[in-house]
Amino acid sequence: MTMLEYDESTLKVGLEKLSPERRMLFASLAATRVAPAYSIFHSQSGQGDESAYFEALQFLWSQLLIETVEEEKVEAYVQKVFSLIPAQGDTWVTWSAQAEDATTALVYALGCLKTASVREAAWAARRSYNTVDNIVVDDPSVQIGGAHEKQILSSPLIQAELQQQVHDLQMAETAELTDESLKQLYGGAIQWGTVFYAKVLQERQ
Repeated sequence: MTMLEYDESTLKVGLEKLSPERRMLFASLAATRVAPAYSIFHSQSGQGDESAYFEALQFLWSQLLIETVEEEKVEAYVQKVFSLIPAQGDTWVTWSAQAEDATTALVYALGCLKTASVREAAWAARRSYNTVDNIVVDDPSVQIGGAHEKQILSSPLIQAELQQQVHDLQMAETAELTDESLKQLYGGAIQWGTVFYAKVLQERQ
């Protein structure tokens, strides 16, 4: 199997080909898959607000089929999620970096509701990738820099994330834009993230 690499320029080319609605769907998939990492952060540390986080995530999906979104309401959720990003003054715990990426991915996906921006959709995916990359490089057995970058890239965790990004783009291109289809896509993204990050948590304990 060919080893995948994170290539944001190529991703943006693919996103340019999508309609605004499908671009927003891609961003939503990327943000949703990393949501379970925020749940782990909250469970492990007692920090953050899981209910507020998932309220914003549900709002995101509720807007995907709406022709004209309420920009003031979107901005209110953006500001709410911004407030959930772990701050430097907070007690930094093992999953704080993943929580930072998860919340920031959601901010970008919410922003995409207003702009359908290729850049914001790609940035949501970048944060999803960063979440996994941070997990891999935090492993004490992993060396960083130079020739070791290929070893990091070949990690099964990173390859799984990149394969799923390819799948997300395919789903964004081809999925039916109906309430039932979006419900299934949301459930699938949550399930993927739940299984993936539970496995990571188990291996790291």
